[in-house]
Amino acid sequence: MITPPEQIEISATVSDEFTFKRIWQATAEEPDILSRAFKAGLASDRLSWVFIAGYQSALRRVFKHLPEKEWWAFAVSEDKTGELPGVSLSDGCLNGVKTWVATSKHLDGAIVTAGRSCYRVSAHTQGAALEHSPPAEFLGEMSVGKLTLTNLEAGESVSMTGDFGIAEPTFLAAASCGFLLRETKRLAMSGMDERIRLITADLSNFYDTGPESDIKELHRIYCLVSDLGKECGSMASECGDRSAGDWAVNGKLLGLYKRGLASRIES
Repeated sequence: MITPPEQIEISATVSDEFTFKRIWQATAEEPDILSRAFKAGLASDRLSWVFIAGYQSALRRVFKHLPEKEWWAFAVSEDKTGELPGVSLSDGCLNGVKTWVATSKHLDGAIVTAGRSCYRVSAHTQGAALEHSPPAEFLGEMSVGKLTLTNLEAGESVSMTGDFGIAEPTFLAAASCGFLLRETKRLAMSGMDERIRLITADLSNFYDTGPESDIKELHRIYCLVSDLGKECGSMASECGDRSAGDWAVNGKLLGLYKRGLASRIES
C-alpha cells in the first residue's frame, strides 16, 4: 500500500542513468513493489526515470524472484523487417536478436521470449551481447539497445505470474504519482497534494484486490494520473521551469497506455 510522506524533500538533480540506478536500489527496503514504484518516482527528477521506476516494479509483478537491486528488462521486440533474426530455441540454445532492451547500459539481465516461452538471461554471460542504440527522442535519457544471443544455453523456462499489459500501466501510475507529488510541490501548485493522495489510495485498493481484477478501474485511475500530468506540464511551461522541455517531449508517457486499456475494456 502506498503511503505518501507528509514532508517531501526535493532531491538534487539526477543527471545520469547510473546515478538513478543507485537511488532506485535504495528503495529495495520498501514493503511492496507498488510502494517501491511510488518511492522511486518520488526520487525522480525527469520522466525517463519515472518510466524505469514503474517498469522495474512491473517486471517484479510478472516474474518472481528477480534480484531486488538489479535492473532487468522484458526483451520481446524483434526486427519487423526480417533483416535481423528473431530469437528462437534450438537444441537447448537461444539464438537471435531482440531489438528494444531498456536500460541497456546498466542492465543486469533480461527475460527473453522465444516462441511462447520466456527465459532468464544474464547480461554478463558468454553468448549474450548488448549493443547500445543512439538516444531516442522519446525518453532519450534512458539507454536502449539490442541484445544478440549466440548459442546461449537456455536453461529452464520461467513462468509469467501476471499480465504485463496490466502490470506496466499499474506501476507506471504509481511511479507517476510519486513524481507528480514531488513536482507539484516544487512548482507550488496548490491543492495537488490531496488529489494525488486520493489517487494513490484508489490505486492501492485496486492493487490489493488483484491487479487484473477490474481494468475499468485501472483505466479510470490512469486517466486521473494523465490529467494531473497535463496540468503539471502546463504549469512548468507557463512559468518557464527547467522541466518544461522534459514535459514537452516526454509528457505523453503519463497517458501512454490509455488507448490500450480502453481497447481491452471494449474487447
